[in-house]
Amino acid sequence: GQDPRDRVGALASFVELRRGHPALADAATASLLDTDVDLDHPVGRVTRVAQAVGREEVEKIGRTTGTTRGRVTAIELDDVAVDYGPDLGDLVFDGQIEVEGLGRGPFSRGGDSGSLVYRAADGAAIGLLYAGSEVGGENGTGLTYLNPIGTVLQALGAELAC
Repeated sequence: GQDPRDRVGALASFVELRRGHPALADAATASLLDTDVDLDHPVGRVTRVAQAVGREEVEKIGRTTGTTRGRVTAIELDDVAVDYGPDLGDLVFDGQIEVEGLGRGPFSRGGDSGSLVYRAADGAAIGLLYAGSEVGGENGTGLTYLNPIGTVLQALGAELAC
């Protein structure tokens, strides 16, 4: 999009990422310009937070890949390295969640960052998608990494809408 024509909001809060310090979350919130938001679209209102336990099926709706289904393959994962380019370099994340796609395609691709990941069984939020790879997993289509949603909400001083 083009700024200001396509602007939908303004940065309200963020988790600072610092080189040389393990991170727990890569997240931000925005103040929306149009506050008339349908909280029930597209999967119903997400009002509960759950901790990932491993092997549960999850879903997300991303900008690039749309709705995809995956399975949690690791929890409390430390030393997840993500390249943030020349300004920050490689940053390491601790306490993360790993997901692999179910089916023929990947669970996520570039542009899906920021997607809320929820349990397929009951819609409880478990994580915020922030990174992925194009290789790995049982089907070879890559792995996706999530910040635990409880960690994200605490770091931002936020809560789910009721």
